[in-house]
Amino acid sequence: MAADTPTEAEPPDRQLPGCGLAGFAMLLVAIFTVGISGVFFSTYSILTSGNELTPRNLSYGGVVDAAMLKPLRDAGLIDEGEVPEAYHAETVDGSAACAVSGGEVMRLGGEGTASMPLSSITSVDGTDEAVVVHGETTFTCTFGKDEGGARFRRMLENREATPETAIVPERQ
Repeated sequence: MAADTPTEAEPPDRQLPGCGLAGFAMLLVAIFTVGISGVFFSTYSILTSGNELTPRNLSYGGVVDAAMLKPLRDAGLIDEGEVPEAYHAETVDGSAACAVSGGEVMRLGGEGTASMPLSSITSVDGTDEAVVVHGETTFTCTFGKDEGGARFRRMLENREATPETAIVPERQ
């Protein structure tokens, strides 16, 4: 009956099932991996967010920071509180910009200001990067890649106009 005799009990730290230090290390590796992948994907999304709404994209003036519209207001092209239907900043501070507001298309730049009623536009041409507006005066609005130059050109070509001033796009 030697098998029935009680043996000395093992210490409590040796009775528990588990992995001990190896399990804790695996938990730390898992947390580290999740953290590093979060940093990687956050950085990736910041770097690839180029098509988001920025002051340089053609946009509605109501979503543009008021400081970007200040140069247009200082030049007298738009009134205080007036919100352009379309706005495009060519520079980061808005000191060169094109806008459509109150039935007029306007440009502010290093060469000064230019403004004309939409009904005075005789033709609109150019590329997606440079929209040239002809009428009482001629000026060019410069756009970067995917900043909305094509939309701006279409907006001016398809504006509401009288039959005498309507621009008929050429067939390609």
